[in-house]
Amino acid sequence: GKDALGCDQPMAPTNNAPEKRTFNVNNQSVAGDWTRYFPWRAPGHAKPIDACSVASGFKVGENSFGSAVTGFTNGDKGSELEAGTTSYWPAGGTVEATFGILVNHGGGYQYRLCPKDSTLSEECFQNNPLSFASSEQRIRKEDGTEVKLQAVDVLDGVKPAGSTWRRFPLPACNCDAGTQCSVGAASGKGSYSSNVAYEQNAATAQSKCPTGLQFPAPHLTDQSWPEGYGYYMEDINTEKSAEKSEGKSGDSSNNCKGLSEDKTLCEGTAGCAYITKSGANYCYSASKRRVGEDYLSQEYGAAPFAVVDTLTVPTVKGQYVLSWRWDCEQTPQIWITCADIEIKDASDPVFVSSGAMLKKSRGGWVLVVLLGSAAVLRRWD
Repeated sequence: GKDALGCDQPMAPTNNAPEKRTFNVNNQSVAGDWTRYFPWRAPGHAKPIDACSVASGFKVGENSFGSAVTGFTNGDKGSELEAGTTSYWPAGGTVEATFGILVNHGGGYQYRLCPKDSTLSEECFQNNPLSFASSEQRIRKEDGTEVKLQAVDVLDGVKPAGSTWRRFPLPACNCDAGTQCSVGAASGKGSYSSNVAYEQNAATAQSKCPTGLQFPAPHLTDQSWPEGYGYYMEDINTEKSAEKSEGKSGDSSNNCKGLSEDKTLCEGTAGCAYITKSGANYCYSASKRRVGEDYLSQEYGAAPFAVVDTLTVPTVKGQYVLSWRWDCEQTPQIWITCADIEIKDASDPVFVSSGAMLKKSRGGWVLVVLLGSAAVLRRWD
């Protein structure tokens, strides 16, 4: 039979070790091992819609989650966009690559290259995965200070074989929803709509996750980054996470979630919106979830930190497209952004200048720091 996403023959998960996972790591959910067919459970194997993502993030007509992107039509392919301003990397050297996310869906990521004179396809990017030059991840805060973390890498069962994927380092709260978890009787159908805590875990409990976390994090134990956990990334320095799930001005997202099987009741409840996706029905708070122009522009702000990795630059000079691919574990999502890169001889005069500038790329904005060649990738959809 088909799985919940309509796949006739879903691939068996390859990433099963609790220490490599990010959601329901010990399969304690009332829904069992519900992430088993989601991208992070077999890093790199899930097939994206386009090698550089699509405008709105979903297939045209699939659902109403995605928001319109100014100047584009929903479903436009990132691989077909005009090239942006090129950033330069020194051949055989190292570069910093940084990213930030809005909502913690767990999972992990990889950076890849595709020669610009090739067809931009997932196969091309998989033929050129970049290596991490260090086992260290860094968290760069808004004030420029940094925290060093020991990265958790996944090498077994990944695609392409022999490459390295890196786990997202922040744990969410210990229920399927990742936020507003509470100990109580099992209710609902589980999966990422359930707020039932897996257990009361005093060892990992935090102020915004009083029942515990999805996984233990050394930066919380040693207090090197005590705020480094949670679900809504813009709020990790605050106590606002409760507002996101409980709603504001009397609106309750939890009330909407409980109406997923009753379209009439959902649509008749103030603040709720009814969505059908891949044969499954969902009732969400219209002002708190991905509905219309509220998405990104109003509801979710930028994370107050970036995840920084050091990458090894190939020795073959030329023009490339860079891809950052994030395989989620809480949701059946793959997030991808692309940028234009040229690898030049390290003695080239372009590396003599210093300073930072924002440059428009085919996948969003890239912050280029010459000499350091750092790139901040922000998805365009």
